[in-house]
Amino acid sequence: MKTLTLLVVLLFPLMHCHAQLVSGHHQSSSARQDSVGVSRGLHVHVDSLKNQEGPNAQFHIYLNSKGREIYRIEGRASEQVFVVRTFKTTQQLYSGGTRDGHSNPISRKVARQTERLLSRGKLEGDHMQNLIPIVNRTEQQKILDHAMQDGKGTGRHLSAARLDNFKLKIQYFKERTGDINQNGQYIAGPDSPPGIPGQHVKEIHAGGFHDVHTHPEGTFTDANGNKWAYTQPPSNRDILSSDCTQYVLGMTSRKVYVYDSTGVLAIIPFKRFGR
Repeated sequence: MKTLTLLVVLLFPLMHCHAQLVSGHHQSSSARQDSVGVSRGLHVHVDSLKNQEGPNAQFHIYLNSKGREIYRIEGRASEQVFVVRTFKTTQQLYSGGTRDGHSNPISRKVARQTERLLSRGKLEGDHMQNLIPIVNRTEQQKILDHAMQDGKGTGRHLSAARLDNFKLKIQYFKERTGDINQNGQYIAGPDSPPGIPGQHVKEIHAGGFHDVHTHPEGTFTDANGNKWAYTQPPSNRDILSSDCTQYVLGMTSRKVYVYDSTGVLAIIPFKRFGR
């Protein structure tokens, strides 16, 4: 049976963009690139250890393009997280191509080169431009916990023959939303009105101005036997209406899509998002 993908779009411009660090990566005061201490394959740069006593000692966590931690600097300042940009193309993410949305990737080769340099503690150079700053792990977990409030035991599929079950499955057919305030804290927002893909709606209103929203996991088989599902990455309208870094959580793909007005920038599996 062929599955048809329904575009899930956010109809309103996204306003509450949190401040993102675009500079201020650890700058080594020495040409030496020695590392000390290895914990699960992670290296802590020598020069970062010299600054631990200061109140502004940096605490940076670096993730590869698949969301796996590859390097960190332990400090006392607020935690900042950076992820290597995705190499997934538009064709790999969207079955309908640019009609559905688009990616803004780097090449697989550049991603791997960036990750190798980061894992060795090389935190200066052009490769640092391939990093996307995202919310810290505490706020990541809040986002994920809110998105996962789906309820249990009701099933995610609905058929035209059993529309009476819709109320039992309603949590799988609406978006959860939230905002990130100026302090980088996640604030849960309202749920969107529910809608059945290919049946009651063509677009889901996500309820207002939001930095974070989910794309539902509910599926629907219509009277003709066609199976409908929601697109998981950000829609073309999501992307075009964005004016900063924002997040879509694909509840079927179990992935977080980080994007801005240029397209999808990074992809992190749920299992590596949060603590």
